[in-house]
Amino acid sequence: MQWFEAVNQAPETEDWTEWAGPQKPIVPWITHPLHPKLFALMQRLGKTKIVRAKESLFSDDEVNRVMVVTSGLTARALGSPAVQSFAAIALAPSQRIATGNLNFWTQRAPIGRYFALVDSELLVVDQTLWREVLSGDQELMRLWITQLELCSLSDRLGFAVLSLLNHEMRFKAMCLAWGVYFGHIEKESDAKLRLVMPVPCQRENFPWVTRASNTTMDQLLSKLTSAGVWVRDGDVVRVELEWLQEVHDWMRVTEGSHNARPRPTSLESLFRCG
Repeated sequence: MQWFEAVNQAPETEDWTEWAGPQKPIVPWITHPLHPKLFALMQRLGKTKIVRAKESLFSDDEVNRVMVVTSGLTARALGSPAVQSFAAIALAPSQRIATGNLNFWTQRAPIGRYFALVDSELLVVDQTLWREVLSGDQELMRLWITQLELCSLSDRLGFAVLSLLNHEMRFKAMCLAWGVYFGHIEKESDAKLRLVMPVPCQRENFPWVTRASNTTMDQLLSKLTSAGVWVRDGDVVRVELEWLQEVHDWMRVTEGSHNARPRPTSLESLFRCG
């Protein structure tokens, strides 16, 4: 399995019959894919933009466009372009909003930097045009409002993970989030369940997402590898499912019981079977 191909596979289509959106739970740092109707409209209205790895998604400080990733992986980071170390980054894989959602209504500065982690292709639509088109279609506007809330909730959970959990729990959260969209479960010969997925982003980006130093990250990966919890083979990693249970339970408790889309009790039910 090639990493780039695996990450760019089309997301599963989910039912959005209510305001709450699809059944998949909120995960930190990775938002829900754009609703198919919104994505199709973006394809009709948008212009294609190619951004090379580590390049900014736009050359000025004004975020006045909605950008959606069609291929590759981009990041949104706290901090300015002049700052070389970022407070945190979140990830935008294919069919996710890369930028333009945070200040869509207010037009205020979003305070951050947006750049590509690998060579990426995006669809770009002017925010003013997007607002005009959506204002003429109540269903599309409803979908867009839900989409924006899903993005905000993902970022909020990400901030909670970074501020309240230790570095190993933050790494667990990263693996869980990535696995929800790109992983599947397999049963090993020892009867243990493992989450099998392309490696989350790239090794050099792990500390940016989890806010751990390179030394701390190296020590953690060494410990997990020795314990057989983290088994990497090229672009594929096999993660012991039981290791993720603790952070899954923490997310369930953090969300509380009043939830239109409750997080399942069973961790296994989050992922598809291989």
